[in-house]
Amino acid sequence: MKRILRNTAAACAVFAAAMLCLPSCKSSPSGNNTTSEPTETLDTSELTEIVTFDSVNFANVKSGDTITVTTVAGKGLFQTSAPSSAVLSLSTKGTSGTVLSGGTWSANATALKGGASLKSGTQTTVYILSEENAALVKKSGLSVWAGGATITAVKNSSASATVSSSVNKTDSAKKYFSDNLSAGWNLGNDLDTSNITSNCSSYSPWCGVKTTKQMFANVKGAGFDFIRIPITWKDHYNTSTGKINEQWMAYAKEVVQNAVDAGFVAVINLHHDGADNNSWLNVSKADDGRDEYLEVTSQFTDFWSQISYAFRDFGSNLMFESLNEIHDGGWGWGINLKDDGLNYAILNRWSQAFCTVVRSGWGNNSYRYLAFNGYCSNPDLTVDAFEFPKDSSASDGINRFALSFHYYQPVSFGINAEIKKWGSDYGNVPKGECDSWGQEKTMDETFAKVAKKFTDCAIYVGEYGATYNGTKYSDYQRYYDEYLVKSARKNGMLCVAWDNNAGCTGKESFGLIDRSTGNVRSNYSAIVEAIMRASKASSDYEITDPSEK
Repeated sequence: MKRILRNTAAACAVFAAAMLCLPSCKSSPSGNNTTSEPTETLDTSELTEIVTFDSVNFANVKSGDTITVTTVAGKGLFQTSAPSSAVLSLSTKGTSGTVLSGGTWSANATALKGGASLKSGTQTTVYILSEENAALVKKSGLSVWAGGATITAVKNSSASATVSSSVNKTDSAKKYFSDNLSAGWNLGNDLDTSNITSNCSSYSPWCGVKTTKQMFANVKGAGFDFIRIPITWKDHYNTSTGKINEQWMAYAKEVVQNAVDAGFVAVINLHHDGADNNSWLNVSKADDGRDEYLEVTSQFTDFWSQISYAFRDFGSNLMFESLNEIHDGGWGWGINLKDDGLNYAILNRWSQAFCTVVRSGWGNNSYRYLAFNGYCSNPDLTVDAFEFPKDSSASDGINRFALSFHYYQPVSFGINAEIKKWGSDYGNVPKGECDSWGQEKTMDETFAKVAKKFTDCAIYVGEYGATYNGTKYSDYQRYYDEYLVKSARKNGMLCVAWDNNAGCTGKESFGLIDRSTGNVRSNYSAIVEAIMRASKASSDYEITDPSEK
């Protein structure tokens, strides 16, 4: 991806020169159109936020259509002080796009060469596209830039506002979860497979088996009603065209359609596109400075503009989850602990940008339930630092947000198979045979803390589990999963079991379902029965202590 112009006088001169090659800007300070060219030039170093939309969102755009931008005043992440005024700029897609001019700004904005100065940082500003603007955006997409303000909504008047009957417009996410969902399952190591060639005909998932309609039917028959479908997009993105591979998008839609046809409520995300400092959705790069932050944010929103458009016709049985386990490589123990909250702030800005893009105007997406993760999807860091974005769909007073976090604690037992027993607080397991931390009390306290902090949204444990250590220790896994689900349900949370189809023993063995059939593996039958018992219990009950077989 091309680099954004640096914050130097030379860069500003180049940017201004580029704008001078475009048709003259129009402004409407008194509400009337004027063709006079602005005399002042926007200082591009003031632009600190960006939201990008692919051209697919503007297939029907024409002269006279509008881009409506809502902002909230505030300084950018890399500004040491608040600017004297807020500014907006529109360009074609990306950090090296062509600046739009020649259109008409609303009365609360003063046209500049390269954008507009806003009357207030907190306002709704309208830009009317000229014929040339419409042609550019139709061909190349759009980026909305802001300085001295956060972009909280962008509405594209050319987008269809039709909402289908499959959309639940009246229930909050919290009520929808409570009324419809009890037990969740992850289609792990399938569409989230990464570092592959983008060729759907030869696509080979890590789990070794592609999904089938029968598999979904059998998983549904086992008692699961919610499915998380992790998807990695980076290997299917053409950097020269800026497009996600059409075959991959079609295949992802086919898998989701098969899941909802089987009766599931589904959620899709960006999975291994981030999660550490080795992928493009890289918080370690984004925290290097304004230019790096804008570059990563532009690509993040570009991806979601294409995904949300492609899935726009699905109803409320499809949710979007913004991202997965974003961290700097330290799994929550890295620079985030000593950067004065910058990593957390970047993630919160990305949450806002995600919401802004999805809500940009396509009918069903206006009411779609959206899910968010805190830093590293860690429950404690989520409580400490996560902030929900402003939602343009919430004007009706309905909260359509869900919060997700992951739980495998302690990882010595949950993931790494270094310790094979769990339950020293209440399960009568000797303390010396368990990890010294992360037993039942820790789990209960963690879930209660999350539920206390986030009272108005749906909450789900997006991944959880204890790795399989063979028949001898399987009852400890059963006890862990059952206790976790029971504790989470007590706090109003849905639980979504991680499954990577690893039908083996030891580290990261989460193979509840045999993907070739969709049936529960025989050595997991007691574990899945326990998950269902805790998920669907209508009253409290005592969990049987674990024992060695």
